[in-house]
Amino acid sequence: MYPFPVFPGHEGVGRVTWVGNLVEHLNVGDLVGCGIYRHSCGACFHCATANDNLCGKKALMFARGNTGTLSEYVRLQGKWALPMPEGIDHRSAGPLMCAGMTVFSPFMQENILPGNRVGVLGIGGLGHLAVKFAAKYGCITTALSRGRGKEADCKELGAHSFVDVASAGEMQAIANTLDYILVTAAGGQTEWDSLIAALAPGGSIVLMGNPGMEPVPIPLVQLLLGSKKIAGSGGSSSGNALKMLRFAGAHNIAPQVEVFPVERITDAWNKVMDGSIRYRAVVSFE
Repeated sequence: MYPFPVFPGHEGVGRVTWVGNLVEHLNVGDLVGCGIYRHSCGACFHCATANDNLCGKKALMFARGNTGTLSEYVRLQGKWALPMPEGIDHRSAGPLMCAGMTVFSPFMQENILPGNRVGVLGIGGLGHLAVKFAAKYGCITTALSRGRGKEADCKELGAHSFVDVASAGEMQAIANTLDYILVTAAGGQTEWDSLIAALAPGGSIVLMGNPGMEPVPIPLVQLLLGSKKIAGSGGSSSGNALKMLRFAGAHNIAPQVEVFPVERITDAWNKVMDGSIRYRAVVSFE
């Protein structure tokens, strides 16, 4: 899938250096962000109904030999180069273009509303942003994590409460209380019985983290009797991505990052792989 040499990177921020004749909303020098998508056809049903991330002919950022954001220049369709609003620090904004887009999209897609009780499972690169967005969106926000190592972080991120998912007693205490659970964990052990039990009747689990190739055991009786739902949400339309950036700019939402000069990219990679990064690594060409 990735012919070598490869220039990876699926999220980034940079300055426009050239625009085509049909691009009217950007100028050379503008600060823009780009995420996992670099092209969509613009003519299919999904593109015409503002769901261009579902386009059957969409192109990913660095698949099929295309260069990604870990390169000096990136060429992409104008609509996927998203203007960065005032108030967003470009040095930390890169993760908004993938993690931010991904965790904000369910608020639009599932019609999550202020006052809803939202749980976030998995406090990492995606999850820490999901907590921030949910809290600023006006939701009653519960952080769900294994162990108590990230409890203090979650309170600082805006969570109203914290639950250790490894504790049967704590999970039982929140049974039938959460309207939505945003699952941002990328695999590992997940107690699906207790997680679905935590949903209020009519509630929804939205999967965003990649659980790997293993099948997910779902207790169907709990879904049926409680009218509960499981949905998936991957990426974001260009329109919802713009809403996300405006919301982040208005509410001063930024990812928590560690910045590495490009010469130290191996250090960044090692910290990501050993799980010590808090919570997103940014490679800088400055």
